[in-house]
Amino acid sequence: MWSTHAYNMLKMLQETRGMAPLHIYMQGDSAFRQQKNFLCNLLQPGFTGDVWALDQYARITETISSCYSPELGVRVTHVDNSCCSAATLTHLARTDTDPYGRPDPPAWRPAGLGRSRSSGGNGSSSSSSSSSSSSSSSSAQQRQQQVPAGHQDTTLVVYMNCGLHLLHLGEARPFECLPEQYGYMRVLRDFSDTASRLYPRSPQVFMTSNDICQSSFRGKYANALLNMTRDPEALIRECVALSNNVAHAGRQLAGNIPAITAACRNGLFIGESSRLLRERMLMAVAVLRRRHYGRAYVSASAAAAVAASAAHRQKGTAGSSGKGAVAGQGAGAATSAAASVASGAAAGAVSAAGAASSGRRLAHSGAADVTASGAAAAAATASYDSVRHPQQQHVMEVEALLTEVAGAGAAGPPVPPTTVDVVDGYAITAGQCWASQVNDGRHYPYLVPMQVLELISVLHRRLLSSPQQHRAASAIHTHPQH
Repeated sequence: MWSTHAYNMLKMLQETRGMAPLHIYMQGDSAFRQQKNFLCNLLQPGFTGDVWALDQYARITETISSCYSPELGVRVTHVDNSCCSAATLTHLARTDTDPYGRPDPPAWRPAGLGRSRSSGGNGSSSSSSSSSSSSSSSSAQQRQQQVPAGHQDTTLVVYMNCGLHLLHLGEARPFECLPEQYGYMRVLRDFSDTASRLYPRSPQVFMTSNDICQSSFRGKYANALLNMTRDPEALIRECVALSNNVAHAGRQLAGNIPAITAACRNGLFIGESSRLLRERMLMAVAVLRRRHYGRAYVSASAAAAVAASAAHRQKGTAGSSGKGAVAGQGAGAATSAAASVASGAAAGAVSAAGAASSGRRLAHSGAADVTASGAAAAAATASYDSVRHPQQQHVMEVEALLTEVAGAGAAGPPVPPTTVDVVDGYAITAGQCWASQVNDGRHYPYLVPMQVLELISVLHRRLLSSPQQHRAASAIHTHPQH
């Protein structure tokens, strides 16, 4: 049933778009591999062979995988990218073959992107030699001509996620991506910015990470959780001892005990940590949208998280001396910015379909009025580094990011404007332990079709932007073609 519905939604989308080529470019972990397998089994029946398409181990050894449907003109490509590495995003801009060596695969990428391995992905050569503007223009025209006519109108959608590999259970599950856990919102911003520069005008979609069901854990994971209940701080100390090195923490964080401790505390492989990752992603997306268009939409839950975190921090700094108190002070302007996010998000609701789309509109004059300075940025970062309570670190991360956006918006190469949407994978999987296998607790094969359907719904809303297209889609749905 779900397969038929997903295929029909894709068919409706493509028929309404006049069968214009579409490429869904997925960068993420094994949760994305499951979605890729489900989609590819629709587009290329038998893609997973004799293995169930939703099996979490199907095609597990492939770090890059792709499929294509000539009937629908849809391609899906998945590149394993568990830590949101911006460098890995360049794959599509730097190769002219699909993962199986076929050159010029149909619906591969839009015209204008670099076609040589020396290309930087934006249609310009990475060579250090100087050239005149006329020769550059000629080179660009040649690249344009090299793109087959049927590919030049390809729409590329960049679908991104990282989260589950940013979590740990001490020795039972050491950190894979500690720096990314610590600076999650900055990582997502850089991920989005890189995608915007590599693939201009390509819509972006982020997915919040799956919930974690600890009751499914067995063996060493279960033992680690049992020990944590007896001594909650023991697992944090174990994590810090394991991670305080360049291999785990990276050169920038190695030796920074407060930062490593914050990452270890907020990055436990439990449901609460995946919920916090969700909220951090939703607010990072809100900041990205706001920067692109001067306003943003943030889900009600994310707005509530900011407001609750800000209230908790104010209460703690006013008189709390317990373990959750903030040690650092002095990010006043940035604190006002975070408060503006929460109050602006509560100002007016917007209607949208889908689990991740109902939200609130930020007031245009919210955090854009923040007067950022180097001192404010340093104060925000210092406070963020010293936070112990997850909710406090959460709001301080928002403050630091808003301060950076307000104070350094003109620095660095420009970021082409784009659209940023969300598939709320966490909301779909939260509390659904029945759908995860015993001794797993983070993959939900029976719910993968729902996540894919939410993605297709986002594509309908984003790619069918005109009233005429929506009416055409409605007509196709009401009077299906036989």
